[in-house]
Amino acid sequence: MRFFVVFFFLIPGSLSPCPDPPVTGPKEMVVKSGSCLYISCRYDLCQAGPDAQLTQLDWIHRPDYDQESRKFLGRTVSQLPKSPEDNRGGCDLTLPHVGPQNAGKYGLRLVAKPKRRNHKELLWMHHVFVNVTDTAPAPHLWPPPAPLAQGRRATFGCWVPPACPGEAGTLVWEGPATKTPGAFKEDWTPPANVTPHPAVGTRFTFDPFWYHDETRLNCTLQGADGRTISRASRLLRVDHAPRDVVVEVTPPSPVREGEEVTLSCRDSAKPPSETYSWSLGGQVLPHSGAQLLLKPVRGEDGGSYSCGATNAVGTAQSRPVQLEVHCEWGKMAAPGGARGRRGGLTGPYWSLLVHSGPYWSVLVHSGLYWSVLVCTGPSWPVVVRTGPYWPTVVYTGPYCPSQPPPTAP
Repeated sequence: MRFFVVFFFLIPGSLSPCPDPPVTGPKEMVVKSGSCLYISCRYDLCQAGPDAQLTQLDWIHRPDYDQESRKFLGRTVSQLPKSPEDNRGGCDLTLPHVGPQNAGKYGLRLVAKPKRRNHKELLWMHHVFVNVTDTAPAPHLWPPPAPLAQGRRATFGCWVPPACPGEAGTLVWEGPATKTPGAFKEDWTPPANVTPHPAVGTRFTFDPFWYHDETRLNCTLQGADGRTISRASRLLRVDHAPRDVVVEVTPPSPVREGEEVTLSCRDSAKPPSETYSWSLGGQVLPHSGAQLLLKPVRGEDGGSYSCGATNAVGTAQSRPVQLEVHCEWGKMAAPGGARGRRGGLTGPYWSLLVHSGPYWSVLVHSGLYWSVLVCTGPSWPVVVRTGPYWPTVVYTGPYCPSQPPPTAP
């Protein structure tokens, strides 16, 4: 039996791929005329092998490649030191008091020669387009615009490229959201998924409420003297649960038995409420629409109604609203949503309405005085009011009235 022994030799750094491209920096810059241009830049000579020799590291304005000389022609604005540490180094460019003549393309020309034969010469040109404007560029806001939701904490970031030495500014948050209890601000370095280039930033965290909807959150860049240099603004859109939930009764209570009554559940919600719930005297009704139609309304429909509204964010309930249903004669009493009945408690006195067939009815009112209404057949009624001493006839007519009898004088 034979055994084979395999040896693996690991070269330091062989498991770490070289960065590609070898130069990292912005590809576009906007700068205000008269201010300082600062381009942050880093390079890595890993592709040229260890201990590579850096032979050229120049910033060129408006570079143009010449085929004959195999060189980039243009105005050299900066020649950087060629002494990298561990094959890495900075390649920042600073130009004070730029003007329109400084606009256009800039290129960083990097040339590195390897010390070992198994590596090739590293040739690289990193381009940056610079736009010079009359106004300062606004700060950058993160994340991209998206609806917020009440009850879910929100965080915003604001950043600007590093300022030139001696021209550092301050980022300030402004707007109604900054006055929210529990809101806080902190220094922030944007991660690579926000911007791959060096930046200076600040972060703001708060709890959004419904009253933040359609308000603005501003991030202002201020100079050392406190004056505004530029500003970025975001219109906040906040989804919130239903609020101001009320029950509206049409026509208004009290209503007469037999009429058509509509109960509407009104609310303010974003997004709009999708489902509704109804209850009568604490008992859930089998209805999920925004309107509850009682057609025709009956005596037993009287009582205490409430509704609930629900959207994607949450649910809210209304206060109970009393619906009073009056019978043809007298008042329907249905306290607490109880089943309506003829007569009922109506204050310090009580009434009893009795109707038997199409011919006669008796109305008895018990209080300081009492009265008896007698309808004898389809011809005429007699209303009799009695006091402590003798009865008095107060109303006669050819028909049995459809409305309650007139009040006795």
